[in-house]
Amino acid sequence: MNVETPQVGQSLVMHVRCPDRLPEETYRQVLELLADLSPVVQALPPSAALV
Repeated sequence: MNVETPQVGQSLVMHVRCPDRLPEETYRQVLELLADLSPVVQALPPSAALV
């Protein structure tokens, strides 16, 4: 996987997929960790998120 460093003023969107049948509490913890990376986290139930 190649990841380029964004230039000033560029935005990045990260799509995160968790394993199927992830327990709700674990999914919530993943969302909390993602919130440490970005002020904008959109949950995509049942097991994904956009950051």
